[in-house]
Amino acid sequence: MKLNEKSEKVKKINMESKYTINKDWRLILDKDSIDKYVTKCANYINKNFKG
Repeated sequence: MKLNEKSEKVKKINMESKYTINKDWRLILDKDSIDKYVTKCANYINKNFKG
């Protein structure tokens, strides 16, 4: 399976449910947690790696 196909599949699941269950990676991720984590990472990078 190509990465593109996989991400389309994940997007579809995200629309159907608050939870993403990706058996390939054996992960159950809460969408809100992902959003918070991504924001946290982005803030960290912005703070520490300003060009």
